[in-house]
Amino acid sequence: MESNDESSARFRRYYLTLIKAFSHATQPSAIKGNVEQLIALRELYSEVQPVIKELDLTREGIRYFATYVLKSPTWRLAAKEQNDKYLHIITFVAHQYYQLQDILVDVFLSSVTAINNTARREHKERCYEQRSQKNSSLANIIKTVEELLSGYAEIHDISHKQGLLAERKIELIKKLLEENESTISGARKHVSNLKTSQASNEADFYAILESKSLKLQNRVAGIIKALDLDLIAPTMLFMAPYATIESKPELSLESAPCDFLSPFEQSVLRADSAKFRGPLYKVLLFGKIAEAIRAGTLNLEHSYKYRTLEDYLIARSAWDDGKNTLIERAGLQDARNCPKALTELQSRLEQYYQLTNGRIIDGSNEFVLVKSDGAYTVQTPPLTEKSLPDYLNTFQRQNLSPCLKSSPRLTRLQISSLSLSARS
Repeated sequence: MESNDESSARFRRYYLTLIKAFSHATQPSAIKGNVEQLIALRELYSEVQPVIKELDLTREGIRYFATYVLKSPTWRLAAKEQNDKYLHIITFVAHQYYQLQDILVDVFLSSVTAINNTARREHKERCYEQRSQKNSSLANIIKTVEELLSGYAEIHDISHKQGLLAERKIELIKKLLEENESTISGARKHVSNLKTSQASNEADFYAILESKSLKLQNRVAGIIKALDLDLIAPTMLFMAPYATIESKPELSLESAPCDFLSPFEQSVLRADSAKFRGPLYKVLLFGKIAEAIRAGTLNLEHSYKYRTLEDYLIARSAWDDGKNTLIERAGLQDARNCPKALTELQSRLEQYYQLTNGRIIDGSNEFVLVKSDGAYTVQTPPLTEKSLPDYLNTFQRQNLSPCLKSSPRLTRLQISSLSLSARS
């Protein structure tokens, strides 16, 4: 009889099969699990990274081999030759490492967006509830302005009235101003209340955002710490504040870098001089990091979606070594002389402009309707089957399926046929 250890060893899964799929959920437990898997994958990736560099594998090559591993059962990979098997496993580890970082960034962005949207929605609802108070303040201001305009009209009549001496006009105007003193003081009070209400509305939004800070921290704090950020100047602008909140739980005005915040946001943080608003500082920091990632100023070193722009371009060394080959492969031989190519393109574009405008003027273009005021509308004709490219019609007529999708089905059919033949 087998022991428990031997029995469990028989059914123990390969570790690589456990990292074939990652969670896209935004719950803290799911995010924590992804972060732990990323840390474990980092150790594996650090071992295979020198091999990837030596093989000079591109992101597309890594994705190609890794897709085979993801689509194929484990026994098919184990049946490969040793070198081929190692190549697929190495690319699979790298692919999953890049993919998981992209997933964590997506979760980070969606979590920050959700918190901001929730805060704005609550703030909007609060403003709607306070609309009666604002309407009352506006009604008082309108009434006061009408009274002041009435007083101004009386002063205007007095100053332009014929037959009155200047001294008498001054006496009447002074008397009128004294009678309207209460109206003027009321106007100042109403304007002050409206300004206070406006400032309170803006402060309310940041107060709501601050109340959501702990919820956001539970989700995204570990993500930023685990990611492989590209250490360039824009990254350091945000990493210095993040390192500060990691090392100093109690933040202060002196210890917290605020260069990444706008002047208004800095004033909100310093509104209460007695206490630094640490939770608000953290949620604003995460928001700025999300904005930088979306803008492309904050990038990842190991990623598919969030790399620097230069990483998506042809490497400088490859361009210098094979410039002519790359140009010929792209069919851009005529564009070698850029000024000449631009001149020719400009000439051709001008010809097409004249041709198109001429067809519109003489009415031969039935898809452009010019209105009486000179405006025009363009009606796009419906896309018919004849207007489709030939290769699209070919693929639509033939029910083709990818090789990676078909190979498991063919294998199952082969196994089934062998099983039937053995039984017969």
